[in-house]
Amino acid sequence: MVALIEFIIILVAALTFVLSNQHSSCDISLFGLYTFHNEPVYVISLASFILGIIASIPFFLSFIFRKKSKEKKGIKRRKGGELETESPLPPSENQD
Repeated sequence: MVALIEFIIILVAALTFVLSNQHSSCDISLFGLYTFHNEPVYVISLASFILGIIASIPFFLSFIFRKKSKEKKGIKRRKGGELETESPLPPSENQD
């Protein structure tokens, strides 16, 4: 339910941004090779946001793979049916 409310709030904020900048436009030059003329500001902002997300995906994936490889290296060997790790937990004491 909270995720739905957050989504609606973000959607309303984005819609407000689009409607308030509908008549604002500017020219965009891509590295001097090509120029887009009279592009709306909200389209440029949305494209920049999407390109930023795409650029961050490799960093996110490398973090996930590094984390998984550290977990695999933590398991040394099996002993008596139990897994032994680099830092085993202290044995529990029976209070009988």
